[in-house]
Amino acid sequence: MRPKITGRSGLAACAAVAAVLAAGAALAQTPPAATTQMPTAATSAVVGEPQRQVYLPSNTGSGGDADAIWPCQQRKVPVLSPAQVWQGPDIEATGAVPRSTAMRRLVEDVAARRTPLDEAEKQATDFVAALPADMRQAAGTAVFSDLFDRLTAERSEVMRGIERYGAKQTALADKLRQENAALDALRRAGDTPPQTVDAAEQQFLWDSRIFDERRQSLSSVCEVPTLIEQRLFALGRAIGGAL
Repeated sequence: MRPKITGRSGLAACAAVAAVLAAGAALAQTPPAATTQMPTAATSAVVGEPQRQVYLPSNTGSGGDADAIWPCQQRKVPVLSPAQVWQGPDIEATGAVPRSTAMRRLVEDVAARRTPLDEAEKQATDFVAALPADMRQAAGTAVFSDLFDRLTAERSEVMRGIERYGAKQTALADKLRQENAALDALRRAGDTPPQTVDAAEQQFLWDSRIFDERRQSLSSVCEVPTLIEQRLFALGRAIGGAL
């Protein structure tokens, strides 16, 4: 059951969120300085109430532009190139290299985030160092090529999920603005039954809480692509150093 907030605290909380929404709507009209969207922060304080901060995504009005719904503070890098994480031989030349069962198993093991990174680096280094000298470079590079494909595909899937998350937040921010406008209209009408105003206030406050909870959980979600990049770079360095 939804918690009901009553009395002056409920009205003050609604007023605080309403002020934030108004500020967010104004900020949303400001063109971004870069392609990547950053969250817009707006803060409002009400006398007698703790300071409340809600983050509303900016809206450039760009329609289907995926960057317009990127909700993370981290810069969006849609695609990684091998050169960003690998200093070894060209991985494009590894297509003809046979993949052994051990090579495939290594990629599975070290790519998994459940494997501690230092352990994964040691596994990769030991495996490549143990390869026969005449096949070490080709097989080691093939291992990294498969690892690159595996982790960049995982990273892309995570980023698509983040964009879906951002789109939901944008839609909820729009809903909050509409609810705020409707609530304001009810209050101005003068003859609206108190129960109707109270129900609108509770819905508004409930949705604002959902928005804020999602925003708070977003920071850890936004770290995942960076963690994948760091893992890929560290493993590339380990493999390259053992060639």
